[in-house]
Amino acid sequence: MPKRSEAPRKTSNTANRKARKRLTSTRRIEKNRQEARDRLRAENDYQVNLKAEIEIRALSEKIDQLLHNQWARLLEIQQLQTEMLEDLAEKRKS
Repeated sequence: MPKRSEAPRKTSNTANRKARKRLTSTRRIEKNRQEARDRLRAENDYQVNLKAEIEIRALSEKIDQLLHNQWARLLEIQQLQTEMLEDLAEKRKS
């Protein structure tokens, strides 16, 4: 049986090592890109949530102001009604 040459095996091993190295490098680059996309997405989510929170606070303040004004107006109306009832009561007495 003739002895096989080691050259094809060495060439094959070298090619396999280079291919694995390129694949590992490519995977690392893709992982870094994915991490960068994830960071951008997280930053965008944060900014959207922050903007929504600010808008909700502004709306809440507007609602509070409207309720305050409404209560003030209701108290004025109640005062007028009380005065009208007192006037009616005095007219009935006289």
